[in-house]
Amino acid sequence: MNPREVSILVVAPTTSSNALGRALSVADLAGRLGGETRVYGPGDGRLWRGAGQHDMEVRRFSSTRAVLADAASLAPPLVVWVVKPLRPSWRVGELLARKRPVVTVLDLDDHDEALSREFRQRSLANRLRLHPLRMLHPSRVRQTRSAAVRAADAFTCSSDALARELCLPASRPRLRVPHPRPAGGGAPHVEAPDRRIHAGCLGTLREHKGLAVLGRLLERDSSLVLHAFDPAPSELLRYGDQVVAHAPATPLSRIYAQLDVALLPQGDGLGARLQVPAKLLDSLRFGVPALASPTPAIDEIAGDAYCAVPEWGDLDVVLDRIRSCAGERERLGAKGRARFLRDLSIEAQIQPFEAFIAETTRLALSGPGVPAP
Repeated sequence: MNPREVSILVVAPTTSSNALGRALSVADLAGRLGGETRVYGPGDGRLWRGAGQHDMEVRRFSSTRAVLADAASLAPPLVVWVVKPLRPSWRVGELLARKRPVVTVLDLDDHDEALSREFRQRSLANRLRLHPLRMLHPSRVRQTRSAAVRAADAFTCSSDALARELCLPASRPRLRVPHPRPAGGGAPHVEAPDRRIHAGCLGTLREHKGLAVLGRLLERDSSLVLHAFDPAPSELLRYGDQVVAHAPATPLSRIYAQLDVALLPQGDGLGARLQVPAKLLDSLRFGVPALASPTPAIDEIAGDAYCAVPEWGDLDVVLDRIRSCAGERERLGAKGRARFLRDLSIEAQIQPFEAFIAETTRLALSGPGVPAP
């Protein structure tokens, strides 16, 4: 079958968190093949605030059967691209596979079990929030992932480092898919009239993504300005005009044009070390130097096109590195953008993705299935 004639259904585990961002990003890639692409997610509450950065419609459902009914008009076979091995998204893939010919691709962009375990270890309140009956309890995540890995026809991962850690079977197709973004560049750099250094951390700010470090940097140097998405965490609002909060629908090109550097401090836990921050791809795309923790995932994706900060605890050293990279914004930014265009943009990923869909579809539909690992 021509992979450009295959319909691809991308299923998110939630529509209220940045997991939807991953679903919309991979749907942007799938849509380049030319077939029907749809994004599904559970719930009817507030949509994740970053959804406005994407043009794809999110089809929200209240039951898995609603997805089956909505997809009934699409000719088989379908590729069901399940984002995260969590119960709400994986259940949809299971149901569709029982009812009609589908090819199931399991997408893994995080070590969700490790992130959940590390979250619970931080406090008693966190342990109570993620009790054993919650979907994101480490044991529940592990059980669902094990079942999904056994049943999936193929896998996509944000990094090869994550795939190795999760011990995905080599007997089935696998493709590395860093968070897809189109090649379109940003606006020219806008020099700040206040001459202060403008840094950005334009993702979902959490403890394991260096939230405390950002606050300490602002406290140490009043000439540093941090750009984040609104609502900025309460821990940062106390720094007044040192924090600029942008509406989530503000075009990224407009925000990154104001930045001298991007800051990506990661925690040292396994979950954080295996994350590929979407904002890393954005900084490379828009030619803004990224200062980031040298984790296995970041090293793999950015190579030598980012500024490694091994230790964020020495604030004076970090601030010196920020000033140095800001002073070389044009040169370092051009190096990052060149890597993005060559290896990471949607345009660079579409050919291997098309080959992956062709191989996966052929294998899944040519026999009784691939044995479980």
